[in-house]
Amino acid sequence: MRSRWAAAGGLGVMIAVLPARNEAERIGAAVAGLLQQSVPPERVIVVSDNCTDETDEAARAAGAEVWQSVGNTDKKAGALNQALARLLPDLDDNDLILVQDADSVLGCDFARVALERIRAGVDAVGGVFVANSPQNLLEHFQANEYVRYSPELSRTGRVMVLTGTAAAFRVGALRKVAIARGSDLPGPPETSTTDMPSPRTTSSPWR
Repeated sequence: MRSRWAAAGGLGVMIAVLPARNEAERIGAAVAGLLQQSVPPERVIVVSDNCTDETDEAARAAGAEVWQSVGNTDKKAGALNQALARLLPDLDDNDLILVQDADSVLGCDFARVALERIRAGVDAVGGVFVANSPQNLLEHFQANEYVRYSPELSRTGRVMVLTGTAAAFRVGALRKVAIARGSDLPGPPETSTTDMPSPRTTSSPWR
């Protein structure tokens, strides 16, 4: 798998991590979107967080590994941090972690474009996203926020915060953020979560 990334000018392995709670109806599409990338990640890991539906079975059927959160009371961030605690000790600084919401689907070139941006010198890449057919008032508000985000990004050329909807991080950058927690950055030390400040970021299209 490393050779596939090397052929694409890669930095190392890319591992996708999707925290999920009761996403049986949507996790299959999310996993398929990752496996069908023009340059797919080496591994796709669904972190099943206190699921009471068939999320685990649907994720495995789609081709993902399934990990279970243990005693997690911190929702999505807690499930993600448990996965990172397992993964990061065995990864190199130039490997990549792609974090994605379990109810979202990546455009087919997201991973390739993210790789190109990170090779160019940024530490993390986020997505520009759209909503599919909002069904209620809350979903309409969210869709409007997505629409607002894209032109703001085009105007400023950068973002101050990467959302957890979809973002790829250089492992070395995650380690730096973890060390800076409690000193240069807010939050308890030695933790890494999504929705984190990132000094060198860019964006990539996705849906």
